[in-house]
Order: sequence, then C-alpha cells, then structure tokens
Amino acid sequence: MSKEKGKLDWVDYSKIMLKLAKESLKNNSEIINFVEKDYLKYLKEIDDDSLDFVMIKYSLDYIKNFKEFFSFLYKKMKKDSFFISTVTVSSDILKSNSTNARYFYRGKPIPFGESVKLKEGDSFGIGFFKESGNPNSGLIEGAFTTKYYFSVDTIKSLAQKQGFEVFFGDWRNLLKENSDFEMKILVLRKVNK
Repeated sequence: MSKEKGKLDWVDYSKIMLKLAKESLKNNSEIINFVEKDYLKYLKEIDDDSLDFVMIKYSLDYIKNFKEFFSFLYKKMKKDSFFISTVTVSSDILKSNSTNARYFYRGKPIPFGESVKLKEGDSFGIGFFKESGNPNSGLIEGAFTTKYYFSVDTIKSLAQKQGFEVFFGDWRNLLKENSDFEMKILVLRKVNK
C-alpha cells in the first residue's frame, strides 16, 4: 500500500523569507510548494473550497483589509476546516522598546521607551538596526516593514460576520496546556452560514 502525502503551499511575498524557508525545509521539498505571492493574490487564484487548513505565523498584522481577507478565505476553505494565526499586535498601545528595531508612526520615529496610541486601521513601520542593540548603527536597507493595527474585537466581529466560529486567546486555554510560553492566537472554523 502506498501512503498518500498531503500538499502544502508555503506563501510569502518576500524572496528572502522564501529562500530561508526552502533552505530549512529542503528535506520536505516533495510536499511543499513555495509560492512567492501576496496572500490576497494567492487566495484569488486558487479554487473555492480547496483549503483544508490555513496557518499564519507572525504575519496577521500585515493584513490591511480584514473584510476582504476573510471573504476570500471563507470561499477558499473547505467546510469544517481551520485557520490558525499567531496574534502579535493585540494592544492599541505601541511601545518602542526593541533593542533590534526602531518603530515609526506617521513617518516619524518613536523614541525608545515612548508609546503611541493606535486607532483602528493605523499603520506603523519597523526598521531593523544594522547591529542589534546599537541604534546608532543605522537601519538595514530594504528591511523596513509596514504593519496595521486592528483591535481584537474588530477582527473577531469581521470573522463572525463572514460565517466563521472564532476563538481568540492564549493557546494554552484552547489546548488546556500547562506551559510558561504565552502566545495569543486566533482560530477560525468555517461553518455553513
């Protein structure tokens, strides 16, 4: 008997991140299809009801339009399939406290140790230092990224309006795990409307 292997599409718009993923996952290359594409373009191009499982790690805050994203996601996921994502920006207070990066709001750097109150849909930038811990070393050219803030309530509401069952919270509460590692996650389950 032959055992059928699944297929995984690893989607990223960053050539650098795809290169790193390919290098670290080279032993699984027969089941992983690496796709250099924006997430919305990818979702628009695949068949409806074709996704069994969707996972986003450390990238939910790159989504600029959740209404559009959840609409496409719902169409592309199979019934009873799951979407799981880590949630790295869940507070409307953006504090510049990284020793590896400088935060920007409305085009201006946020001084180390200071905070900015974000509003729904606000964008903010992150530039990474050439030398970790040394803000005087300058920023790495081409390593600037833009993220977007949406409250957890807004994200949950938009997902529910689309027809998803929603869990938001610490992964330990969902899986009943006893661990010191805290990580907020968003879990969506596609159900019939």
